Amino acid sequence: MLGGINRDYVILGKRLPTAGETVLGQELLIGPGGKGANQAVGARRLGAEVSLIGAVGSDANGSELLRGLTQEGVDVSLVSVVPREVSGTALILVDSIGEKMIGAVAGANRHVTISQIRKNRAIIEAADVLLIQFEVPMLAIVEASRIAARAGVKVIVDAGPSAKCPEILWRHVHVLRANAAEAQSLTGIKIRDKKTSRRAGMVLLKRGLQAVILPTEQGSDLVMWNSGEAEVPWFQVKPVDATGAGDAFCAGLAVGLGEGLSIEAAARLGSAAAALKTTKKGAQAGMPSRQQTQRLLSRSSGL
Repeated sequence: MLGGINRDYVILGKRLPTAGETVLGQELLIGPGGKGANQAVGARRLGAEVSLIGAVGSDANGSELLRGLTQEGVDVSLVSVVPREVSGTALILVDSIGEKMIGAVAGANRHVTISQIRKNRAIIEAADVLLIQFEVPMLAIVEASRIAARAGVKVIVDAGPSAKCPEILWRHVHVLRANAAEAQSLTGIKIRDKKTSRRAGMVLLKRGLQAVILPTEQGSDLVMWNSGEAEVPWFQVKPVDATGAGDAFCAGLAVGLGEGLSIEAAARLGSAAAALKTTKKGAQAGMPSRQQTQRLLSRSSGL
C-alpha cells in the first residue's frame, strides 16, 4: 500500500454550504484519515496482511496516527517521519444524506520520495497487490508501480484526488478505479449514465490498462476490461457518512484480486465494503470487517 496519511476533522451538518456561505454543523469528529491509511485499515479488516508506505510529520498527530495504524495491525515500519513538518490534514463537511466536501493539506505526505520507494523494493516485489492513490508525489507513484509491475505484482490505482498523470504510469497499472469527477479529469468526458461511463472507460483502456472501474451515476459501477464488461449494482443502505467509502471500495477490490477473485467478484466485494462504510461515522472507524461484508454479499445474493 502506498498513499496518504492524514488527520481528519469532520463536521456533520444538515446540508453542504454554497460558495461564500457558512452553515452551522451539528457534530465534530476528529480521527485518522488519508486515502492510503484508510485503505490500509480497510484491507486489514477484510483479512489482508498490509504494509503501508507513506510519511507523517514529527508532530503529535503523526505519532498518534502511527499508533492507531499499528493497533489495527497495519505494518508501519515503511512509514517515514519527516522532521519539522506537520502531518497531512483534511477538513471534511458531510450533509444529512452522506454527501461530502473535502479540503486537504498534504503536509508530510509530499515528502514520500523515490529513495524511500527503492529502499522498500523487496516489500513491494513480495506483495500480491500494490494499491496506490494520488496523495503522494507522482514520481514516487511511478517508481513504485514500475517496480511492482516488473515483479508481476498487480497494481491498482485509485485516481483520487484528481492529478495530472504521465503516460508512462499507465504502462504499469493493471486496474484503475475513479469516481465521476476523477474520470472526467482523466478523459474529458462527463459521466452522466452507463453510455458515458463506457465511453470514458474505453478512452482509459486504450492507454494500456487491463481494467477500469467507473460509476454510471445510476446506482452502479461499470467494470470494463479489454474483452468484456460487467455492471455491479450499489448495495442499498441508509448512509450516515460517505467519508472513506471510495477507500473501502478500493480496499475490498485489492483484497479480492489478491485472493484470486475475478475483477467482477472483487468489485462486488469492494462495493459491499463501501456500502457498509457509509452506515458508520468516521473514515477508518467505519471500515467493515470481512464477516460483515460477507454477510451483506450473502443477503444480496439470496444465499
